[in-house]
Amino acid sequence: MRWFRHRAPEDEDPLVLEFDAELSAQIRRTAADWGRPPEALVAEMVTRGLEEWSRWHWARAVLEGRLTPREREVARLAAAGYTNREIAAALVISPETVKVHVRNILRKFDVHSKSRLRAILVELGYT
Repeated sequence: MRWFRHRAPEDEDPLVLEFDAELSAQIRRTAADWGRPPEALVAEMVTRGLEEWSRWHWARAVLEGRLTPREREVARLAAAGYTNREIAAALVISPETVKVHVRNILRKFDVHSKSRLRAILVELGYT
């Protein structure tokens, strides 16, 4: 079912989204429940989805391109729920060295807590 159309500038082709009947009905019900036009709901959903997709790809790029091999090892163990002491024991390094690696990883991912880092890494499937 075609029902959402982006009004493009004259130099662009219009963007048309097509939904099957079931999804279209669900969008219309949800929009009605929230008292919003279906087009506004779809626009917000697409915007949020693109933002999430961008964050995921950015995090994947950090994981694959900006972390050192040792930081990737530390990140994998952190994602699995290891404490800094457990990471140190597993990698045969000092807990202070683990703290330095964790601090560097947090900075590279632009997060402020190990729990947020863990959530990102689990979302990326890095466990």
